[in-house]
Parts: sequence; C-alpha cells; structure tokens
Amino acid sequence: MSDKSTGMTNLSKWAAQFHAAGELARRKYVVAFTTGNTPVTDLLVKSPREKFFQVQVKGQFNRAQWIIKEVPDAENLYYILVYMPKKESEAPRYFIMPSDEVRVRIAAEDRRTKRAHLKPFPLAMPWRAAEPWRDRWNILPR
Repeated sequence: MSDKSTGMTNLSKWAAQFHAAGELARRKYVVAFTTGNTPVTDLLVKSPREKFFQVQVKGQFNRAQWIIKEVPDAENLYYILVYMPKKESEAPRYFIMPSDEVRVRIAAEDRRTKRAHLKPFPLAMPWRAAEPWRDRWNILPR
C-alpha cells in the first residue's frame, strides 16, 4: 500500500507543521498557520523581537529525498524540514534552512543527477544535504 493511499503524505504534512509550530512557540515565537491559503508559506511567524518572517514546512516519516516543489526568491523565507521517526520513542528531528540555501542545494542535486545520467527527482534535495542544518534554530530572526 502506498503512502498516498494510506494518507501518510497528508499526515506527515500536518504533523510536521504542528511540530514546527510547537518548537517555534517553545522558543517564544508567535506562529500563525496559513491553512493552505498561500502556496509557499505554511507558517507566518513573529520573532521575540517583533521581526516577521515566513516558514515553509516539509515533513516525512522516512529518510528520503526532501521533495520541494518550488523555492521562491523571497526575503525572510525559511524552511523547516521535519523528520518524524515512525518509532514513537524517537523524537522528531528539525533542519532549519534559509530559502536561498535550499535553492542552492536543489540546484546542486539537479546538476549531479544530470551528470550521472540518473533519473532526477522533481526539485529534490538529498537527505544528507540537510544534515548540517539540524537544530539550527539560531539562524531564524530574533
């Protein structure tokens, strides 16, 4: 049974958004959900020092490519990638990246797959590309 038929894709999307919002709130950020009304923004956020920014959240239950359909050239846009292990005893992992870095990593992967004559994922970033950004909450506006 595929993830889509079981609803896992939609489940990971919503679970990731709530996990990311919870972590932001725990760090004294004010968070508002866009509930699908904006194509590239999942969360509107106000920092403890009153700076506003946008967050796009991506979530997954497996350590696979991070599929990202569009990376707009937008100021104050950040990505929070949330890995939610299937084991309930394991905590989620968060990878916080500025949008320009996501764009660079996706372009690099696209070039790599073309050189190796591999079938590319549509706008994807390898799991390992996010690793240096694990728990990098400090890059968000304060």
